[in-house]
Amino acid sequence: MSHQPSSQPGSRGEMAPQPMNGAVHSDNGLTATMNGTYANGTTDAEGHKTRFASKPVVHRNLDLTAPLKDYRRAAIITAILQRDDPTIVLDLIREVPPENDTTGADCILDELGHTALHISASLGRLKVLEALIASGADVHRGNYNGETPLIRACLLSNNFDQQSFGTLVFLLHASIRTLDTAQKSVLHHVVALAGVRNRAIIASYYLDQIFLWIAQHQEGDFRSIVDLQDEHGDTALNIAARVGNRGLVRSFLDVGANRILPNKLGLRPGDFGVENEVGRRWLVPELN
Repeated sequence: MSHQPSSQPGSRGEMAPQPMNGAVHSDNGLTATMNGTYANGTTDAEGHKTRFASKPVVHRNLDLTAPLKDYRRAAIITAILQRDDPTIVLDLIREVPPENDTTGADCILDELGHTALHISASLGRLKVLEALIASGADVHRGNYNGETPLIRACLLSNNFDQQSFGTLVFLLHASIRTLDTAQKSVLHHVVALAGVRNRAIIASYYLDQIFLWIAQHQEGDFRSIVDLQDEHGDTALNIAARVGNRGLVRSFLDVGANRILPNKLGLRPGDFGVENEVGRRWLVPELN
């Protein structure tokens, strides 16, 4: 049986946060209590429920091509591209006139519906990312395709090049189970990246960091995400098998992904040569 998201909003380790005195700390200074509540107010969704991305907030009189004509929005993008300086970015966001956009930190910056959170996540601008979240930016906000900042970050190599994806997951973990308009999870996008030439090692790193977070901070609740099916009925395992990445296939089998779940065409992971092998790499250690 496929898992379907609610239609309503619910709420390899260089940076893996470790428990200390009842809290989880990251190198960027954010602190989380062990129940998943952060100093910036974000929390893991209770029960690890799936949901669809929040839609971009577009003013009723805003032409979708308007961001291309607005030098203020272009200046925000340029500032994020140039350096990881939250002060400059937040100041520029405040300059966007309220009569044109009333969404503050979630204002749309380009014709694809990206916000500053999408762009900073994609580029690995962690200081900007943290400041935007603290200013109320929605980690569940999608672009016009429903792609969240976490999903967009998985489509580029910047966070692999900087080895910053562990911290990125720390900041955006609440959106791990947020789906785009095609019902694809971040896992679907990661394994699709593996099908691009010279991107398999990047996909493996991203998947490892997501699984590491789930294992360490979400009680190893892989079941609530690994068998999610997109609009074509494909699970992430099905896609991993189809692109022929045996390493990713093993990673999904390690966490209990269903190897016989068919898509809408009746194709199963086994039809693409999934091997019957299961490891124990991501089993959560018992707590004393």
